[in-house]
Amino acid sequence: MSQSKILTKTERKAVRLPDWIPQGTKVMVQLDQVESFTTGGIFIPTSASERDNMNQTEGTVVAMGLLAYADQRRWDEASQGWKLANPVKVGDRVKFQRHHGWVHLEGEGDDRMEYRVMYDTDITMVEKTKQVEGESHE
Repeated sequence: MSQSKILTKTERKAVRLPDWIPQGTKVMVQLDQVESFTTGGIFIPTSASERDNMNQTEGTVVAMGLLAYADQRRWDEASQGWKLANPVKVGDRVKFQRHHGWVHLEGEGDDRMEYRVMYDTDITMVEKTKQVEGESHE
């Protein structure tokens, strides 16, 4: 008897602004929903902690504290000085290590949203199709 292979499906829910807003240097990311199925199409329910172990590291930035990225600067050749460089903005798709930050849940049932609140320095990548201060992330 052969074992069924488990397939993982990632689904992006519509971005919803949270009821709670992070403070200081914190960033809030709405997590993508991860579900597992067997090759035969049988749904395998998972808990939030098991989802983290399935490499749940992507999401959309939905809120930022006022001090997030306030200490990030870049050299501006034109003015020969340092300028504030905010590499991440609300609405950006980001990746982060799976154990960074803490989970924040809002809503119930099908309306339930899962967010991750983390320090601004915990975000490791931003999707390159986004624009930052007129420059691409490439």
